[in-house]
Amino acid sequence: MGGYSRIATVGSLRRRHWAAGGLCLVVALALWLSEGMGSTVMAQLPSADPCSIITQNTGQPATDGSGTDTAPPFLLPDLQTLPPTDLYIQIPSRGQRLLRMANTAWNSGQGRLEVIGELNPETKQTIVRQRLYTADGSFQECAVGEFVWHPEHNHFHFTDFALYQLWSLTPSGEPDQVVSTSSKLSYCLMDNYVVDRNNPSFTWRRRYYGCSRTLQGMSAGWGDKYEAYLEGQSLDITGLPDGVYCLVSVTNPIPRVVESDYTNNTAVIYVRIVRYRVTVVPPPALE
Repeated sequence: MGGYSRIATVGSLRRRHWAAGGLCLVVALALWLSEGMGSTVMAQLPSADPCSIITQNTGQPATDGSGTDTAPPFLLPDLQTLPPTDLYIQIPSRGQRLLRMANTAWNSGQGRLEVIGELNPETKQTIVRQRLYTADGSFQECAVGEFVWHPEHNHFHFTDFALYQLWSLTPSGEPDQVVSTSSKLSYCLMDNYVVDRNNPSFTWRRRYYGCSRTLQGMSAGWGDKYEAYLEGQSLDITGLPDGVYCLVSVTNPIPRVVESDYTNNTAVIYVRIVRYRVTVVPPPALE
């Protein structure tokens, strides 16, 4: 994809915005927790589910009560999101403004994210199970959601995978309130953007490259970039005053996908919006 120079630029942007951006991130996470989204995957799954043997954030299976592991540890994915890029303002109709952005979710973990779909003939839903692998190739599966047909993109998506928010700022530069938000967006999970070829588990072979209802995923070191022009890659900013705002992107926001670390799923940048122009700016100096 020719993404290495771009990734280096985005990495520099992320480092430059982290100091003040961390405050916006903390506020966003506080909202996430207050809405009940911060509960662990383990608490959301039935006890009989194979996922219940995972010890939160370690990939280590539970013991049988005698202190002996019941199975080898899993190689879990670790989902992150790069700071949004390719921002521009679209005027789809008179008086309406949309802030459009490209977004890249990626897997920084030791293991791959792999989700398997199976059609329920009675409900017509495609139930999705995440496959968790160990180093010897054995695996366990757990229910994590469903695949749904996306008519605008003309393929199947995994539900509730991403969330975008735009925050206003106080006069002192602190995050104030959410002024625009997406719904929890569905994603076609695939390898289409190399992010970290130095990941020990990275391979150049694309393992996931389709949007079927039976198999999707994201390999270690690979990302899935959604271009700014695609349906869903926008926030409605109609009537929003000109000014500086905090733009937040979250992957696995509920969370449903089992991963090794849920604390690094959010990326933050600051943007200045002036009429029909948007530019990325340094974080405001906090008084």
